[in-house]
Amino acid sequence: MVRAISRRLADEMPEVRLVSFGGTGTDLPPKMEQRGKISQQHAAELYANSSVFLEASESQGFGLQGLETMGSGSVLVSTKNRGIDNYGKHEKNCLLIDVNDSDAAFNAIKRALNDEDLRKKLIANGRKTALDHDWWRIAEKHADFYGRVLRDEI
Repeated sequence: MVRAISRRLADEMPEVRLVSFGGTGTDLPPKMEQRGKISQQHAAELYANSSVFLEASESQGFGLQGLETMGSGSVLVSTKNRGIDNYGKHEKNCLLIDVNDSDAAFNAIKRALNDEDLRKKLIANGRKTALDHDWWRIAEKHADFYGRVLRDEI
């Protein structure tokens, strides 16, 4: 799917810069920059400098990449890969597409780039979602829950 989308973006939106990381990058169009395996810090820099991030996984456990993307201020376009179900809300904090639907992915990316009002809404709500899933907040919620259990309030 990524190959089809990247070729179409390169053909139809040549001003868009495409960067891929984490994979081998075989058979990608010449316009796509392949970074391969990168550090967590480098990934954070890429998220922060991206307008849109495509998460094209077929399946995910929790989908931490999506939260990292939201927290960085990029628009998340993600497949409905189970991991996103924990926090992703279509057209509220991200754009969700069916797995392996390259047409839907292309259209979602194009929409995120061209619809300024939607982009601003997704970025603002995405940042809020990421903050709601901050590890310190999760730890506080767990501590509160176990405190109530110990006090026989639950």
